[in-house]
Amino acid sequence: MPIKHGNMSGPTSQGVADLIATDPNAVWNAATKKIDHSCVQAGTCPGFSQSPRIVPVPVFDPAIYASTGNVVITNIFGFFVERDNGQGVNSSVWGILMTVPAFVDASKGSVGTASGLKTIYLVR
Repeated sequence: MPIKHGNMSGPTSQGVADLIATDPNAVWNAATKKIDHSCVQAGTCPGFSQSPRIVPVPVFDPAIYASTGNVVITNIFGFFVERDNGQGVNSSVWGILMTVPAFVDASKGSVGTASGLKTIYLVR
């Protein structure tokens, strides 16, 4: 996975704003642990089965990176993007970690059993 070093707060803030604009009314419901008022529920974002504001976030092993310079993804979580706090170089993206539907391709490796991905198997 390529690494990008440097000040990325401007591009990050713009990307978060663009992402939120794809589903501006979506909000996290803490009681149900689901997204409410999404464009998916309203039928106004065809082609999406979940809010476009739910993004996969890879987790990597910093010890491997420190010793080899390689990024090895060890897990993947779903992340509902809520906002960017807009503090320039100290900008932070805020959101909710959550489970998301996932596909499994055994030939591509695996992630930990504690991942935020949910795989559904159909058995005949």
